[in-house]
Amino acid sequence: MHAELYELRTYYHLGNYAAARTEGEALATSLTSPAAVVERDTLLARISIADGHAADVVSSVPTSPPPAPSLAAACLHASYVTADSDDARAEVVRALGAALAPESEPAPAPDATLRVIAAAVYGAEGDWDAALRAVATGPPTLEAQAAQVRILLAMHRPDVATGVVDAMKADDEDATLTQLSAAAVGLATGGADAVADATYTYTDLVERHGSTPVLLNGLALCHLAGGRPIDADRLVGEALAKDPGCAETLVNAIVVATARGKKDELIGRYEAALSTAAPGCGWVRDRAAAEAALDRAIAGVGGA
Repeated sequence: MHAELYELRTYYHLGNYAAARTEGEALATSLTSPAAVVERDTLLARISIADGHAADVVSSVPTSPPPAPSLAAACLHASYVTADSDDARAEVVRALGAALAPESEPAPAPDATLRVIAAAVYGAEGDWDAALRAVATGPPTLEAQAAQVRILLAMHRPDVATGVVDAMKADDEDATLTQLSAAAVGLATGGADAVADATYTYTDLVERHGSTPVLLNGLALCHLAGGRPIDADRLVGEALAKDPGCAETLVNAIVVATARGKKDELIGRYEAALSTAAPGCGWVRDRAAAEAALDRAIAGVGGA
């Protein structure tokens, strides 16, 4: 990682995509290292994907000459996000698998960004074991470790995630990714002290960097865990105002609205918005599977 890209990386990890793009544009003429230029271009591509503009990445990155491995991985991620069929998504998964395990001998260690992006795609496919293997291969980086934490929490293993956070703290306790990962593990672990620590972390990051959907959602979950659903509702509303199509925010909006006993009509609007914004997200897939199972059960009873 290049020191001159510190602010750009921080904006990206906090979800402040407008500021990240501004920072990236400002760096366009000042970077002298070709490797730093590649890292900047890759970060900007990942920012576009995270901000709902994956199609721009697919259309704007030239394929000849072949892009650097990290930028090629971002392009594959964009292709996955914009794919309109299971076959197209499966092709991206195969391409990522081939990139992670090249046939050349001796095989080089997979690019760090490639590993993180592959893990994100495998996670979107629901293949958490493959996602974990992707980020556990090769030299550890803070971003790969942060991805490990997210995956382990999705697998309901906060006990293992705690060990990863400890390793991150030993490497760089003050890093934004370390703080975000520690807060997420604290929330998943539960308990008054852990939730209080997570609340402090998110509040401190907001005070230093400004509010973003990432931080507002974290704070909302802290308030919900602390028995303050009204405060959680307010924060989710602020996050929705910043990005109405954010899948994480819409899921939290559903959870908070349900906790507060709000009308089914409102919850239904959130669910419809989530299905439109992120049809492949785990919450939507799980709900669709549950509804299909219920329909089969009803049909079975009716045919009995």
